Amino acid sequence: MKRAVLVGCGVMGARWAKTLGTSPLLERVSLVGLVDVDEAVARSVQQENALANAVVGTNLEAVLATSAPDVVFDVAVPSVRRDVVLTAFRHGCDVLTEKPMAASLQDAKDILDAARTSGRLHAVTQNRRFKESIRRIRRALASGVI
Repeated sequence: MKRAVLVGCGVMGARWAKTLGTSPLLERVSLVGLVDVDEAVARSVQQENALANAVVGTNLEAVLATSAPDVVFDVAVPSVRRDVVLTAFRHGCDVLTEKPMAASLQDAKDILDAARTSGRLHAVTQNRRFKESIRRIRRALASGVI
């Protein structure tokens, strides 16, 4: 089972936690840590998802050191993405990031360099790719109607 830390427990982070808790992925992924700039927000996600054993905190370094995850789910605001990803890499974690990959081109280059150097995986998710409304737009564009 993969051990995961969720960074960013606001609206999107709470959805990630809920999805993980109700998905078949639950058999393969265990949320062992929650990090947010507002500890009360992280504690709320902890309680709403019955994650009593998850380490909760505002300091990513401390939560990673305590929980020893394999992967970090980065749902934090883009302005801190570079620091979140590089910190996760230093702790030997792969990272699944919410879009956008970075707040700037330089941050994106730093993340790519760190991924290569550390040998860690960094993936960016696009969770709306398969929504029917988005697929209809894509079909319309592909058909030449627009």
